[in-house]
Amino acid sequence: MLELQKVPFHVAFLDAQQVDGYAAHLARLEPAARVLRFHGQPPHRLTDDFIAAHASDALGGGAVVAGYYDGLVLRGVGEMRIHAGDPATADVALSVEREWRGRKIGEELMGALILEARYLGIRRIVVACLRDNLVMQRLVTRFAGDLRRHNGTVLGIIERHRDLVRAA
Repeated sequence: MLELQKVPFHVAFLDAQQVDGYAAHLARLEPAARVLRFHGQPPHRLTDDFIAAHASDALGGGAVVAGYYDGLVLRGVGEMRIHAGDPATADVALSVEREWRGRKIGEELMGALILEARYLGIRRIVVACLRDNLVMQRLVTRFAGDLRRHNGTVLGIIERHRDLVRAA
């Protein structure tokens, strides 16, 4: 069995046993990053209880979650939630701790989620972000996504991309 503490940096999918680690990662995000991650929720609503409930819901079957680890510590997360009414569509959100940004971690997490989406038969990934979240917008375009502006929100759509859907 692989000993995680001997692998310095790696991406792995999380399960219900990693709820505390996921919540701890979200809690380490600075207030502005929390607002971006939770799509404009006011900072006073992004409490420790809110974060714990979100992590529990995501890892309790509500989402597919990929994490970027430094040894045993989670430093970045990509979360994919499949639409209940349209199982071929999923929403994706990413978060990377301040000290770990600029290392293409978001790109690695998005790539892992795109591969998982392909495996699950998902044909469309939607990334909703605030209009001033230029990092997420650039990331979507790196994966051949389109950007659509709507009421102060930017929707990044990655659809029928060769990395998302296998050729017939």
